Amino acid sequence: MLARSTMINATMIVAASFGLAAARVQFEDGLMWFAPPVASSCALAENNPDLARVSARDLRDLLDNNSVALVDARAPDKYDEGHIPFAINLPADTAAETLQVQSLPIDKEQLVVTYCDGGSCAVSEYLGTMLRDEAGCREVHVLEGGFLAWSEANFPVEATPP
Repeated sequence: MLARSTMINATMIVAASFGLAAARVQFEDGLMWFAPPVASSCALAENNPDLARVSARDLRDLLDNNSVALVDARAPDKYDEGHIPFAINLPADTAAETLQVQSLPIDKEQLVVTYCDGGSCAVSEYLGTMLRDEAGCREVHVLEGGFLAWSEANFPVEATPP
């Protein structure tokens, strides 16, 4: 009998919690039941005409002049295998959570360039939009062709030591 009573109480607590959560999501702006998957967010960002593009050659010149902050949107293992020198790693799939608990180690007034693997990868566009709209970076560009374009141009690449 005690087990049945405990089960009924637990069910009522779960139902009440769910009801309160549903009400909060329904009536508070900006809350969603589920975070949008990166792929669908990227699809939205891919059509974003506000994000300017920068070529690998132009990015190399900007890096030579120390006038850019570079953000790698790829997963940490990809970043560790090889990345553009001076890039920081801010994986797009965890960026929203990361930005809620820590600040960026870059000057928000500086030009920020994001990149991902390249090709049809829109992760850098998603991250660039987030850095501009949510983190307050004033000018954000995307590396056209991503890391692939950079490495195919035979520009320097660093790996993170094990």
